[in-house]
Amino acid sequence: MKKSLLFLSSLLLFFCLLIFPARTFFYACEGVNLWFHTILPSLLPFLILTSLLLETGAARRISARAEVFFQTVFGLSPAGFYALFLGLFCGFPMGARITAQLYEAEEIDRNEACYLLTFCSSPSPAFLSSYVILTAFSGQIHPGFVFGVLYGSNFLTGFLFRLVFRRFRLHRHTAHRTHSVEKKEMSKQTSKGNLLDTSIMNGFEIITQLGGYIILFSILSGLLMDLHPFGSASPLLCGVLEITTGIAQLAASSLPYAGKVSAILTCAAFGGLSVAAQTNCMIHNSGLPLWPYLAGKLCCAAFAGTLGLFLFAFLF
Repeated sequence: MKKSLLFLSSLLLFFCLLIFPARTFFYACEGVNLWFHTILPSLLPFLILTSLLLETGAARRISARAEVFFQTVFGLSPAGFYALFLGLFCGFPMGARITAQLYEAEEIDRNEACYLLTFCSSPSPAFLSSYVILTAFSGQIHPGFVFGVLYGSNFLTGFLFRLVFRRFRLHRHTAHRTHSVEKKEMSKQTSKGNLLDTSIMNGFEIITQLGGYIILFSILSGLLMDLHPFGSASPLLCGVLEITTGIAQLAASSLPYAGKVSAILTCAAFGGLSVAAQTNCMIHNSGLPLWPYLAGKLCCAAFAGTLGLFLFAFLF
């Protein structure tokens, strides 16, 4: 089923490249600009440094101070808190990437990793401030409203899925992989210079993969808006595909302002299928499933859209 869907999507995109070469080139350039000028400088340093922190064991020492609070509120280990904090601070898809790294390093077990995937990834504060608040809302919506709705929805999602994954607390220190001893021995033998080289190469490999997804989904969402196959629903579907293009199209749509605010917040909370594909790229080698991320994002989007609509009507 997955292979058939991928084949049909690839075939459709190939014919679009042949039929609309100028438009696909334009949207591909937009995707490259987004990746090169925004994603690469904002994410690559974090990818490199996070890999170093995990390899040297510094991540555990940094997050240990908040163990009591996050164990009580979210049921997270110190390492899990580290993934949540950087996921919220750095934005998509860093939370999923760090979660997969922690799982591979045996800092967290599978249940906690799946639990984290439901709410550890969200738009970064920088993206919300610059793109959503200033660009989409033209500075007319108070930042506290946007941050409160989106991060509040994210934490509500975490509370909800804690009930689903509450069993992980019983098994946190029991999950080990057969190659753990070999991995630790190899880690001890690795020099600091090799660690840095490996972290840099891993960072560039990941950021290049993300660029490919961003370019493809920029083409798809751009062609969707050009062709308008679904009429007035096209901006909503564009938001389902890709977050930045979707938010821009929703901001320019003819929806009532309250509905526009709710739709943009929903789109920002969900992240789009482009971010889902990037997340799958981040966690694929770890063996973690994608469904906890998708379930969490759908739940978070529902919370954000509902809270945004009701709070906007109450406050504005």
